[in-house]
Amino acid sequence: MNSQYLLKKLIIMRKNYWTKYGITSGLINSSIRLLEIFSRHKELSYNEVMANQNIIQTDLNQSLFFLQDLSLIHVFRDEIVVIKPIEFDDRPELIYKKILKSYIMVFQPVWTNRLHWGVKAVLSDFTLDESHCFKEAGLIDLEDFNVSKWWYSLPVYGNTQNDKSTNGLIGEFLTMDYEESRIGIRPRMMSTESSNHGYDVMSKWSSIESTNKLIEVKTIVNSNKQIIFLSNFEWQTALKNKDIYIFHFWVLKNDEGTAILYEFNVTDLMSHVPLESTSGFGLFDSAKIEVSSLLRDQASIYTSSLAKYKIE
Repeated sequence: MNSQYLLKKLIIMRKNYWTKYGITSGLINSSIRLLEIFSRHKELSYNEVMANQNIIQTDLNQSLFFLQDLSLIHVFRDEIVVIKPIEFDDRPELIYKKILKSYIMVFQPVWTNRLHWGVKAVLSDFTLDESHCFKEAGLIDLEDFNVSKWWYSLPVYGNTQNDKSTNGLIGEFLTMDYEESRIGIRPRMMSTESSNHGYDVMSKWSSIESTNKLIEVKTIVNSNKQIIFLSNFEWQTALKNKDIYIFHFWVLKNDEGTAILYEFNVTDLMSHVPLESTSGFGLFDSAKIEVSSLLRDQASIYTSSLAKYKIE
């Protein structure tokens, strides 16, 4: 039988193994330990490292296969090559995050198909082992901007991390901060819970009212081309809830380190969306809307510093 065929079959079997049985914190910790060993003993060959009981004190074969399958290391003619640079410092969660991202990218576990529905829903459906892994990596608290940024940077969302997705997330966190300062209550970031709400943030109109304030957040970064993209689902949700639905437009001025907030209601946008949709029977999937005149004709309501959410 062809050796390439056997090798390909072995790789598929191993990938099926990781996909079926998932990962554990023990596997990741032992993999990190193995990476540390390889990094600290670069002068030794692979066989010398693996045969030295003073260096390898436990069976790390499973971790070796795991790291090879993730393309984080490669063993070639008794030489160990660490494919991606790993820095071992006093923040082990960074290495944890690197391994988890590689695991997701290579094996795309079943739950990645549900990520676009909402990260919180996926997290709540994790196995105990998976929950432990992501907790050790510090990737559970979606109220943390950097945690949410990590999740939304995953290629399974259809794109790698880029300015558009990161800036959109900044806008949502800015709205969360603004609403909390306005009413003294932290609102709910609905976009992390599910994409089926039709708005990003649920707040209250005041600290003494129980009426919800539904907020769709749009972020604008190009002062010369002030446009937003509005989905038909968002607009239909706005029409059905027009008395409590609000749009937040954040204009990011990265050179000044500030963000300017404009607030609009459904009526304000009525003349800017496709005509067919104003009656409630929208025919568009996603509308590209020029908002320069809206921003020009209405005063901003708030200016925020971007220091908290700078893009690294």
